[in-house]
Amino acid sequence: MTASGNADLNAVVYTRLSTIFGTDNFPAKFLINDACVVGRRPYSHAGILRFNGQAITVLPHRSTCYRCLFLEPPPPGSVPSCSQAGVLGPIAGIMGTIQAMEASSTSLAPAVCSQTGYSWWMRST
Repeated sequence: MTASGNADLNAVVYTRLSTIFGTDNFPAKFLINDACVVGRRPYSHAGILRFNGQAITVLPHRSTCYRCLFLEPPPPGSVPSCSQAGVLGPIAGIMGTIQAMEASSTSLAPAVCSQTGYSWWMRST
């Protein structure tokens, strides 16, 4: 399924200033990315697994998008879900806070946002 064929998703994305998402469903990640890129809406994606977290803010047509970084979803079963691998709770809170900050900056001050987007990485050893 493509974003152009999903009217409900497009209606939600196109009426927002910015989108925040975090899911361990890879087809959903790509679908949301495509809808935001087609609709030229900035979005913040975050992911966590075990003790690690990552976040990226995408400014469509101005920065690298999720599909640019990862060309296609991994094969089913090759990456464990959060419920299978576990997560450290505070990491989810930190990533959510970063996403809220990024969404605020892209929504309230789009003219001053970087043209390269943003990327945050946390790794514990």
